[in-house]
Amino acid sequence: MTAIVRRTLILSAALLLALAAVLPQTAPAVHAQDGDELRFNEPAIVSLAAGTTVTKTFTVLTGDPFELTLSRLAEYTYSAVLIDPNQTPLPLTPNTDGNAVYVMDRAPMGGTYSLVLQSTSGGGDMLIQLNSTAPEPTPLSYGTITLVDLVDTAARYNLTPPPDVTTDTRLTVETVDVGQTPAPSLPDLYLLDMESGDVVAQISADALPYVSVVLRAQRAYVLALNTGSAPQQVQVTWEGASSSESSSSSSSSTGPADSAPSSSSSSSSSSSSSGVCQVVFSGAVNVRSGPSTAYAPPIGQAGAGSAYAATGRNEDGSWYQINYNGQYGWVSVTIASAQVQGDCAGLVLASYPALSAAPAGGPTYTLTPTYTPGGPTPTYTPTAGGPTPTYTPTIAGPTATYTPSYTPTTQAQEAPPDGASNGVLRVPLDGTVQTSDYVSYPGGDVEDVVSYDVTGLNNSVALPGG
Repeated sequence: MTAIVRRTLILSAALLLALAAVLPQTAPAVHAQDGDELRFNEPAIVSLAAGTTVTKTFTVLTGDPFELTLSRLAEYTYSAVLIDPNQTPLPLTPNTDGNAVYVMDRAPMGGTYSLVLQSTSGGGDMLIQLNSTAPEPTPLSYGTITLVDLVDTAARYNLTPPPDVTTDTRLTVETVDVGQTPAPSLPDLYLLDMESGDVVAQISADALPYVSVVLRAQRAYVLALNTGSAPQQVQVTWEGASSSESSSSSSSSTGPADSAPSSSSSSSSSSSSSGVCQVVFSGAVNVRSGPSTAYAPPIGQAGAGSAYAATGRNEDGSWYQINYNGQYGWVSVTIASAQVQGDCAGLVLASYPALSAAPAGGPTYTLTPTYTPGGPTPTYTPTAGGPTPTYTPTIAGPTATYTPSYTPTTQAQEAPPDGASNGVLRVPLDGTVQTSDYVSYPGGDVEDVVSYDVTGLNNSVALPGG
């Protein structure tokens, strides 16, 4: 649930007496609200004048339950419509006593709901009660790593940047790799913009093992992690974005990470200028035998939270050589998951194997010629006493048949097939969002599925803003 600034008004004695007649003695404090937002589990009073319309909003996350109760405090008639984040109207029909109740056991979508009230005859006050058993978001610590155990209860986090953080930030959510192959996948994940109420990122369960998103500066978000069919642990890191990332509105990547061939200088920033030069990894990164993605397949993978001593660099400093389990390996330091630390000013140029035109282990071909008679078939008419003819066929040139004699010894990693979708984006009207994913080829997934919804549209001309 989004945290909402509380505004209260002083109620008159007559109104307090009216509330005392309809509310239990143990009911929470009731507030008259002149803002647009409703608060969960806090009763509120609104006033409907004859012929006027009042609109209230509230925000929920996908899968959250809520109950909305409308109780009129005077004799008048009204109409009520609840509009979901897709701008679909849900009429609320009052009972014979003039009250209405709407129960949602599990919200099918996250985002902002709008309650539109209109007095059709007369006017008066109305008591609105919006209740939910969903967990309230807890503040997420900035600049730290948080381990989240998802067992029976979903996790909700409030991401409000500290006052002294004025630049874009990066949120990384990844599974905790316990040596499983393949690596476990993320649970259902939702990222909601608290200012607009839009779901800006939605990841379905079992779609990705890792996601990293750049968040706008000085803007609050809510992160929701739902429980799955089995207990799971994930790692959440909220930190400052690099200078090259802070200019973009949002970006995402999936792991293990890898960069393009070494053609640009390093953009990673060093958090310390003293100590042994090393590379620290916040996400899974491929380790290769040379400074380029052309050195395939990778010789291994540096896991999230690991650190390796740097033993050299390439010409432009975009790849570092590390001591990888007793052998030399190369990692790109132009990606956000790899951070250079320590005194690396004296790092020497390191040698690496050259890329050959035909890499060792490639397929070889055996030429097996086949011979097909290509000469004419002679026609012979015997003549009495004539010579006995002889026929010598002409032979056509060989036809080359290529028979591969190479059998791959290493099975290429394959991306799993897409489920319902790898990502569902909620695109606010006049706004933009971005996402990225990986597929593998040959023999694996060769396409990606991205669904998107445009929010903020109102397709009903009878409603405000229509």
